[in-house]
Amino acid sequence: MRSLTRRKNECFALVGMIFVLACLSFLNYSIIGKCSENEYDRRHDLLRSKEHLNKSVTTVEDGSSRRKGNPEKNESKVLDSVGKIAICLFTKESARYIDEWVDYNFAIGFHTIYLYDNNSKHKTLSTWAANIRRSGKDLRYIHFPGTWKQLEAYDNCFKKFGKKHKFIAIFDDDEFLVLKKHDDVSSFLRDHMPERIDGKQVGSLALHWRIFGSSNHTIDSHIPVTKRFDHREDMTHHNIKSIIRTEHFDGMKSPHNPYFLHGAVAAKTNGLGKFSEVGASSRIRVDDVAVLHHYKYKSKSEWYFKSCIRKRAIGSKNKGCGEDPLVGEVFDDSAWKMLKSRVPKYEMYDQWEDYS
Repeated sequence: MRSLTRRKNECFALVGMIFVLACLSFLNYSIIGKCSENEYDRRHDLLRSKEHLNKSVTTVEDGSSRRKGNPEKNESKVLDSVGKIAICLFTKESARYIDEWVDYNFAIGFHTIYLYDNNSKHKTLSTWAANIRRSGKDLRYIHFPGTWKQLEAYDNCFKKFGKKHKFIAIFDDDEFLVLKKHDDVSSFLRDHMPERIDGKQVGSLALHWRIFGSSNHTIDSHIPVTKRFDHREDMTHHNIKSIIRTEHFDGMKSPHNPYFLHGAVAAKTNGLGKFSEVGASSRIRVDDVAVLHHYKYKSKSEWYFKSCIRKRAIGSKNKGCGEDPLVGEVFDDSAWKMLKSRVPKYEMYDQWEDYS
């Protein structure tokens, strides 16, 4: 009787073991399937990993500080003539995109980024910014909540940090400076922002937009912005943004251009230009030396979030809320080529299919 009971117990144990193994096999299959479905997320996490970040720091510093074919003493002369160049960024709900934008701007030679975070409830980017700073990049984080704060943030930036820099750029997190004839922003400013033109002191250098559309993407993905959106308007836009000589700064007139001290004026890469009353636009478009790639729309779903939910940085809805985004008609991947050549960790995205 005991022997029969023992055999029954052994049978039950064997059946239980088979059931457990079957469950494990199914679980393993499910996990593999789930990983496959989340391929973008896994690869994006890989890109953010410490190992890749450390590798990119050396590459960015090497790529952005040394002009090709020139000895290092020539490089130091360029830096001495223009100083360390900074960007003041006012940003809102940008955590999804900010890595790429920061990598890009350090890669083309900006030395410092002052990031004014307009998220109202949480310092969502503070930990991320601290990690970037520990990696060797000069990124300064300032939490700056509230509505209608953009111009105030710029004024604060120049007041607190203006004396440290000869030049500060006012760019947004969807604007990427593309240099067509220079390897870095220092040599670009040395050649195209003299102290005087025709006897007038130069207070800022105006850069025209090239507006990029959705490129027929409908949803978000973790592919970098400069790779995903490669079609733009044919005509360079009349709106401008500015790189400002700090000694002539007297407050922001608009998010595009400042008021000037000392009778200074705004200029372009081809000389003095004519601008609108608030300095936001110029009808004579200059784009042969440098332009700002403005990724205004992104995909259809991202445009809806930006224009109708997040709203503008000043707190109001975007004028395009409810409208379909521009698609773009001219292929242009020059910003993407620059990014992956200076920051090689981005090259792996060329191996991925984008289904967005």
